[in-house]
Amino acid sequence: MLKLWFEKLVTKEDVFFVHKILAILCLASFAWRSSHMGVEADMGFATYPKLTTATIILHLALNLSSFQFQIPPRRIATGYRIWPEYRLHSLVFLCRALAIMTLYWIEDVYDLDPMPTMNVVIILLAMVSGDLASRSVGKFHSKSIRELDVPAWVKFFFSTMQFFGTTGLLLGFPQRRFSTPFWHVIIIQGNAFLMTVRRKNLSSEKGLLTIYGVGLLSALTVTIIDLIPQTHFDLQPFLVAVTIACSVAFLRFGGLSILMPSVPGLRMLQSKYVLWVVFGVWWTRIMRPLLLDQSSEAEWIWVTALVSLAALICLGLYRSVHE
Repeated sequence: MLKLWFEKLVTKEDVFFVHKILAILCLASFAWRSSHMGVEADMGFATYPKLTTATIILHLALNLSSFQFQIPPRRIATGYRIWPEYRLHSLVFLCRALAIMTLYWIEDVYDLDPMPTMNVVIILLAMVSGDLASRSVGKFHSKSIRELDVPAWVKFFFSTMQFFGTTGLLLGFPQRRFSTPFWHVIIIQGNAFLMTVRRKNLSSEKGLLTIYGVGLLSALTVTIIDLIPQTHFDLQPFLVAVTIACSVAFLRFGGLSILMPSVPGLRMLQSKYVLWVVFGVWWTRIMRPLLLDQSSEAEWIWVTALVSLAALICLGLYRSVHE
């Protein structure tokens, strides 16, 4: 079994085993940092801050080294294999997570106040870069999740997790913790490996997608934990995250267009740029200062969180029936 995996994973393009060595080092990085889970350790980033830059460079180098491999230009029918556009997107969104980590590192090293606007800027730059990457492949463009050969509810779940992931990076609150963005790194690079395993026919697609789904739930769990203050129990940051993620997902999925198909101009509210700019401003200029003000409580955030979550669940049920 191990011999078969070795024979199929070792390729002629990686003559000096650069990618394989980097992959082993990244795997060791994942394992070591996972052993340092916890509020105080922050996956070792808090207890061993001098290793942060090395970690960022290592994981970036792994993705860059993957561009030496020759892969088919067109996505195959089943979809769960790496194709050029996905490889570009993988690099873009890896850089998004690493940029957030770099931001937190700069704030920590130079003892700066948190710069939440930079979180918004990084997320928007990643969106632009992702769109440019898609445009660069021309006719070989493919929707990563929408064209995946899985049931509608699985597509909906995978897509929704992306919105929650982006929201976790957007907030970076109440602590600037590295765990959330680093779990993005784990998911991105882990998924690329799962796709490679599938391309080599070393495992079933269903099993690998299940592993990917469990990974997404793990990342969501870490994000939720990071949204709860260390000093006292407060669900308000988490409820803000639910409101943003569910609202953006509902609008991006065309929820308003389904409810009010005859109303003109609703398509603009499906624009990811419009939505993330609006919610980015709402977070940085309104909600973040409100949560920092210990004398006030935004009890109404419970209502917005529950309403947006219920609306998204209803939309998911509707789409699972009609798609």
